[in-house]
Amino acid sequence: MYNITDKSSAVITSNDANTLTVSSLISGAGEEVDVSGNATGTSSATFDDSDNDSYYIGNFPDTGDSYLCLGDSDTSATIDIYSNSNSAWGVDNMDLGATGSVKPVFYYMDGALRVTDGNHGTTNSTKWLGYIKTEFFEGVPEHKLSIEYVGDGGATSDSNAAITGGTLDGVYNRLATAGKIRNASVTYSGGGFTSTSSGSFAPSDNSVVVWAGEANNFLKFYDSWYTEDNDLASPSYFNNSTGDPGVDDIGFNLSVLSPGVTGSESSTWTGATYTCASTFIYDGHQESLLYNQGDVSGSQFTVTDGDKLTLQVYMQDPTTWTTSRKRVTGGRVYCRIEDTDDDWRLLADIDFNRGIRSKLVTDDYGEWQEYGNGDLKTAIISSFEMNPDTYQSINGFSPDESSLTNISYATACVSGRTVYVGGVRRKDEKGIIKLMGDAIFKSVPNKFDTFPTSNRLEVAVRDGENIVHLETYADRILQFKEKTMYIINISQNIEFLEDTYKFMGVKNPAAVAKTDFGVAWVNDVGCYLYDGQSVTNLLEKNGKKVISDTTWQSFANLTPMIGYIPKKRQLIVVEDCSNQGGTGSAYLYDMVTRSWVKAQDDTFIPDEELTNFIVDWNNDLVFADNSNNILKSNRIMSFSEDSKGYIWIGSFLTGLYSYDLK
Repeated sequence: MYNITDKSSAVITSNDANTLTVSSLISGAGEEVDVSGNATGTSSATFDDSDNDSYYIGNFPDTGDSYLCLGDSDTSATIDIYSNSNSAWGVDNMDLGATGSVKPVFYYMDGALRVTDGNHGTTNSTKWLGYIKTEFFEGVPEHKLSIEYVGDGGATSDSNAAITGGTLDGVYNRLATAGKIRNASVTYSGGGFTSTSSGSFAPSDNSVVVWAGEANNFLKFYDSWYTEDNDLASPSYFNNSTGDPGVDDIGFNLSVLSPGVTGSESSTWTGATYTCASTFIYDGHQESLLYNQGDVSGSQFTVTDGDKLTLQVYMQDPTTWTTSRKRVTGGRVYCRIEDTDDDWRLLADIDFNRGIRSKLVTDDYGEWQEYGNGDLKTAIISSFEMNPDTYQSINGFSPDESSLTNISYATACVSGRTVYVGGVRRKDEKGIIKLMGDAIFKSVPNKFDTFPTSNRLEVAVRDGENIVHLETYADRILQFKEKTMYIINISQNIEFLEDTYKFMGVKNPAAVAKTDFGVAWVNDVGCYLYDGQSVTNLLEKNGKKVISDTTWQSFANLTPMIGYIPKKRQLIVVEDCSNQGGTGSAYLYDMVTRSWVKAQDDTFIPDEELTNFIVDWNNDLVFADNSNNILKSNRIMSFSEDSKGYIWIGSFLTGLYSYDLK
C-alpha cells in the first residue's frame, strides 16, 4: 500500500469494510505519516479516512486462478464468472448490451478474454476483459505546497518552505506561532507549473490559515480487472496547438513549430504545408485507424526548406477520459504534404508514461510535465528529417482500411499467435455494416483484436451456407457450415482450401469437440474424427456399421452435442441440448477400444436447455443446464441404473467457457 501524498508505504496484514491494518511503514522522504496518529516506522499501524491523504494499493501477488464463464442469455446479455481459487461467482461481470437471447462466443489470449454475441444482437457489442497493471505519467514531479502569512507585526513569514502534498486534495492548516494572521498566500507547484491563491482573514478568525487543495498529482495507477469495448476506437480530437484540449475532447494536441536550425544543426525537411492525423495505441502495440480531419488549419503545419521542427504534446487531466479507455497507452501523429495521397509518415510517437519521441528507433523521450492546473505537456523535442516509417510499414496494413474490429461474430478460434473469426458482422470495404455469414477474418499476428478488412479469407464463400463453428488442428482450420465441412490449410502465408466434406456440417457449435486424438463432431448422419490427416466415421469399424443408420438418425435428429472426457479418453454424445423434446439419452464412445455404449433415457434431464461442454482445470467435462446447475463428468463415466446423479458446483447458464490465468 502506497501513500501517494507523502511517499510512505506499508504491507497490508488485514482489513475490514472501513480500515486497513499494515505491518510497518516505510518512509518515502523522512516525513511523518498521518495515519491515525502513527508515525513513520510504527508497527501495526491502522489506515482509515481521517488523514485525507491519497493511497494506492498494488503489487498483488500473481498467484494465478482458473475461471468458468457463463452467459445469462434469457433476457439479458451478461456474463457471470466463477473463480476456482475463491470458490465464488461474480454476477454480471461483463455486459454485452441490451439485446437478450445472446449466444456468447469466447476466446482468450495473453491474459484477456474477448466475448461477443454470436446471435448478432443489434445493440450488443464485443467486450474485452483483462487485468491491467500499469502506471501513466510517472515523470511528472510531485506537487509542493507552501503557505506564507503576514503576522501582527506586518512581517512576512514562511510557514514551511516545502510542505509536500502529492495530490493536494487534503486540507492544510497553519497555526500562527505568535500574534495574529492578517492575510495569507498559498503556492503550489509541480512540473514547472506554479499557482498562487491568497485571501484575507478577519481578526476573529485569524489564528489559523486553512487551504483546501485540488487533485493535481498525475501519477495514474491501474492494477485490477477491467471490461471495455473491444473497438480499438480512434481519437475523436486533434489539434496543432500550444494549449490543452477541452474536457470532452478525447485526444491530445501536438504543437508543431518550425523555428529554424541553430549552430551546427542541419535539417532535411522539405518546405511545404503538411496535414496531420492522429491515432491511439492500445495495450502498447495495437494501433487504431487514423483520426483525419483533412486539410484544415487545426491539423496542419508549415515548414521552410531546411528548417527543423519542434514537437510538444499537450493533454488535459487524463482522469477525465482515460478512465473509460484504460487500454490506451499512447498515441501517434502522422503527416503528409497537403493535397497529396502520399504515405502517412510518422511525426511523433507518444507514450503516456515516458513522453514523446520523433523516431521509433530511439529511447530518448521528451518527458511529461505539468502545464496548468489539471493539464499536462511534454518537454520539447526536435525533428530534423521526415521519418521513413509510415503507418502501413509499422502496422502491416493500410490506414485506409474501413474497419479493424468486428461488431460481432458467430465463432472464433486461435492458431498459434493468430485469431480467426467467422460469421462476422462488421463494416465492409465500403464502410457499410453487413452480416457476412460465410466470411472468415484473421487477426494480425500477435495483435489479437486487430482484424483489418483486407484480412478476409477468400475460401468456401457464397455456397448458400453460414459458418457455424471454427476449430483448429495441426495447421488446419476446420470450417463447419450447416451442411458442409471445409478443411483450410493455414500452414503457409496464404490460406487455401484443402478439402471439402459434404454432409458433414453441424447444427450448432456444441456439436464439435477437440480431443488429444483430433477434432470430433456429430450430426444426424454420423460421428466423425479428424486426426490431422483424414476424416473417420466413428459409427463404422473394420468396414462395418456398429450403429445402424436408422438408429443413429432417430437419436441425433434434434440438436446433438458432443464432449470429450480426457480422464477416460471417451466421447459423450448427448441427444438434445436445446429443449426440442429429447428423452435425455446419450451415447458414450471409448477412443481406445473404439466401442460404443448406449445410455438409458433420462441420463440427462429431458426438456432441458444445456450449454456446450468444456473441460475445466481438473480435466473434468463440465456443462450447465437450465435449472441453474453446473454438472461434472466424474458422475457420467458409465451408464448404470444408479448413476444419474451429478455434482453441483454453481448456477446460471448458457454459453460456457473455461480459461486459466497464470
